[in-house]
Amino acid sequence: MGQSQISIFTPSSPRIMNAAEGSDLPPNQSSNSIPMIYIVGNSYCGSTLLGFLLGSNPDINFLGEFKIKTWLRERSCSCGQSIENCTFYGHYFEAFNEMKKNIFEEVRPRSVFTLLNKSDAIISKNSIEKLESFYKSINTEVLKLFPEAKYIVDSSKSIWLLNAWLHTSVKKDIKIIWLKRQLKPNLASFLKRGNKFIPALSSLLMNNLLIKKYLKRNRLEYLELNYDDFYEGYPGVSKSLSSFLKIEIPPEYINQRNHHVISGNSFTRKAFTEQFKGFHKDEEWKTVLTPAQKKIVSWID
Repeated sequence: MGQSQISIFTPSSPRIMNAAEGSDLPPNQSSNSIPMIYIVGNSYCGSTLLGFLLGSNPDINFLGEFKIKTWLRERSCSCGQSIENCTFYGHYFEAFNEMKKNIFEEVRPRSVFTLLNKSDAIISKNSIEKLESFYKSINTEVLKLFPEAKYIVDSSKSIWLLNAWLHTSVKKDIKIIWLKRQLKPNLASFLKRGNKFIPALSSLLMNNLLIKKYLKRNRLEYLELNYDDFYEGYPGVSKSLSSFLKIEIPPEYINQRNHHVISGNSFTRKAFTEQFKGFHKDEEWKTVLTPAQKKIVSWID
């Protein structure tokens, strides 16, 4: 393992206002608005894993990827219960889906390239009001079960949804984590799921470029993490997370029963529904990529 690639990027004049150094997080009980941790990155970058690890702090609640169309198929919750018996979704699932069915289609641009020059012009006021109401509704439900909640984690990864959240009141307390993964294993995850090599490679490279330019253009503060550091250096990762979030993230996973995840990587959800057995070295790509594919990626990576 090489040198850690954990970095905190803080612009001189960030548009996102942060809590004063050393102060407590905003009192969610009075504002009914819990700050958000938003994970941005490529598909299959490990965002679901990171969401669960963040939940090692009992005051951080992980709810998966908000953007996922959770009404399309039968689901079970990471808490181990069916949707009907889940303490969070049991009475809320129908309302949760109804509120978000149209919202994300409304705030998603036809082309993500639009976000590089028109981020303030592509979302209607009505759509933002709907998104605001949706998040307030989630806040209300979370606080019923976890009245001390300090953060809600959205692992959606997409910059278009990050852009939408930044148009709501969530922006004043949002914490952005850019989770990266080495190109070869990330690409292998796409190929295992039936994606073609060239389109998948192009998508990964373009998305990395778009994320970088979007964060820079909007002068956003964010923490950059590398998935590859989790296996051999997670205590260092947890230390960086604790410093960035101003809340302790334990160096080893602790199941606080504060996750209700019905979206994201199904294998990861299962691992944390049962008993997390630790990190696995990211080497499966060696048997997934062909020699020719490995050579092509080596030219780029």
